[in-house]
Amino acid sequence: MNSSQNRLLEKAIELVRAYAGNDVEIVMDKTDTQNQSSKDYSLVIVNKDTKYTFPIEVKSYLTGNATLALLQKKLPQLSNKLIISKNISPAIAEFLKNNSISYIDARGSIFLVKDQLYLLVKANRNAIEETSYGYAFEKAGLKLLLYILQKPDLLTLNYRQISDIVNISTGSISKILKDLKHSGFYYERNGKRIIRKHQELLAQWITAFGRKLRPDYYIGKYRSQIDQSSMILPPNTFWSGEYAAELLNLNLISQNKTIYTSRSPLEFIKEQRLIPDINGNIELLQTFWNTGELPAESADTAPLIIIYADLMLSESSRNHEIAGDIYERFLHNRN
Repeated sequence: MNSSQNRLLEKAIELVRAYAGNDVEIVMDKTDTQNQSSKDYSLVIVNKDTKYTFPIEVKSYLTGNATLALLQKKLPQLSNKLIISKNISPAIAEFLKNNSISYIDARGSIFLVKDQLYLLVKANRNAIEETSYGYAFEKAGLKLLLYILQKPDLLTLNYRQISDIVNISTGSISKILKDLKHSGFYYERNGKRIIRKHQELLAQWITAFGRKLRPDYYIGKYRSQIDQSSMILPPNTFWSGEYAAELLNLNLISQNKTIYTSRSPLEFIKEQRLIPDINGNIELLQTFWNTGELPAESADTAPLIIIYADLMLSESSRNHEIAGDIYERFLHNRN
């Protein structure tokens, strides 16, 4: 267990002691002395001769739709756990509480439930602090991370080669990797560059992508004057979101279509006979990746990370479920 996790556990104990009262004994129990994982620790609360044991799982943060979707997928595995995190978003805290999963947010929120024990404390704060994003989560960093998350072997190349592929400067690459290292997402061992905490990094990337990068390439929403089932995309144009998931046989019948194109937007709109419509079901964006270097599952779909992100950034819970399937089937073992 690293020093950051130690500090989180100490903070969690302090918070519980502050609210549980002097008659409650609170201890940490390590069941496996050979293993250094935080998952081998339990929080033990003794109240009136009754012992309540909570196996612990430490997460640096729990925010965003991507994280919520993954928690939904893993719900059976969480039923007996106490989740301790630096930052748990209100939506995820509500999800955990509704499913009787105990949690402690280091900023002051506590929810402990087991048998006859019930403790609920909501942090007294007027606003939820935003996740702190570093240089790695600015526009250049988001572009590099897209490649790293989709194609980890990119890190075997030198900075100049990476720069040529991603189209960002070598100086930016150095700053981005330094920032990732500072955030605990990256390290070097025996000359090899390694990304860690892939799931958390992906969740944070999606949130920043939706706020900082995607809007720059957004063209608009449209409806088609022709039967959409007969739409054939020209070269350098790609399906994403719902329709891409449908093409990948992920048990989703699409209602909306997301398209990325490298072509002139005016030419594409004219060719496809699209009409601007704020309520239209066709969303058009420009590509921002090197389409010859970033792998995709098929010639007419965007890279999986983009498809996954577009599903998670939608407001549909069904899309979030399908995004979880994409992660489990295609992305889970990429780190």
